[in-house]
Amino acid sequence: MKLRFEKDGLLKAVHILQGVVQSRSTIPILSNILISAQEERIEMSATDLEIGIRILVDGEILEPGTITVPARKIAEIVRELPQSTVKFSTIANDRIEIEYEGGMCTIIGLDAYEFPKMLTMPEKYLTVDASAFLEMLAKTSFAAASKDDGRHHLQGVYLHLTPDGTEVVATDGGRLAIVKSPPCESVSEENGFIVPLKAIGEIRKTFDDSEYLKIGFEENQLIFSDDRSTLVSRLIEGEFPRYEAIIPMNNDMRIILDTEKLLAVVKRVSILADPKTLLVRFNIQDGILSLSARSLDFGEARDELEIKNGDSNIQIGFNAKFVMDALSHIDSEEVAFIFKDPLSTAIIQPVDDVDCTYVLMPMRLD
Repeated sequence: MKLRFEKDGLLKAVHILQGVVQSRSTIPILSNILISAQEERIEMSATDLEIGIRILVDGEILEPGTITVPARKIAEIVRELPQSTVKFSTIANDRIEIEYEGGMCTIIGLDAYEFPKMLTMPEKYLTVDASAFLEMLAKTSFAAASKDDGRHHLQGVYLHLTPDGTEVVATDGGRLAIVKSPPCESVSEENGFIVPLKAIGEIRKTFDDSEYLKIGFEENQLIFSDDRSTLVSRLIEGEFPRYEAIIPMNNDMRIILDTEKLLAVVKRVSILADPKTLLVRFNIQDGILSLSARSLDFGEARDELEIKNGDSNIQIGFNAKFVMDALSHIDSEEVAFIFKDPLSTAIIQPVDDVDCTYVLMPMRLD
């Protein structure tokens, strides 16, 4: 195999693929990137058996062939190369010779025959606007449970497709994020998929400059593609919570606040919140929102913000991080806080986007 690349295109592909590689895998081939040059196409692939990515890379095929190379080492090498043409050549004993302006190096690869096969896009798939879909993922995925959480079915984002609309949802049990969009034209029946958080991150990185995105389903895996890059993700098994029941429908206290100012105040006050609970008290009265927090070890803080619209009186507590996470993902200049009482779930919502909703469980006040 003999190939010629420009550095920038090669570096971008290797950077994306490195994200799924198991650098310390007990299966050596999973630490490698597959390079395949056949029929005027150069493809590079990587997988950890849960997520796989295949990328079409611009380059010249001087001699076709396949080989796998250590992902971490090839990434380090390409990153440090001068801005020049890069030539890959396979030589004896699965070695790859890399030539560039002013120098060369040789690394040891592995034969490609053991590299796992990846699914391809099925005949039936739906097509979505890539930027809009990635934005939905960004505005929800932060609310999913972490890997340290024992609830496996919450460690991902729920993609709910129906003829009436598309919903992307994430929750860790203490908060919920949901973004809605119009239905995809080709959706004729209801389907729901839980996509792992790691895959969500790789989807956002792989397709960040794509115009469209194809989504297909095959063998308990979702396949995403823009025709140059393909990502295959195994789905999380289990039943996602009935999130519709979590969203309060009868909250009748509504106030409007400046989003950036509210975020700044919560950040300041939360510095002195109890590190274990991050509890911040919201006291709404006479057109003023007063926020306070205290810690036995560090002290206490108090700050206030004028309410732009709405007239409610309530004291309620929230986890400061949950509030800040929601506000950080809201683009609107104004945000609505919608309450019922100190023990009921509250809603945070951009004033100009009712399709984006964050639900927070309150915390008991002292």
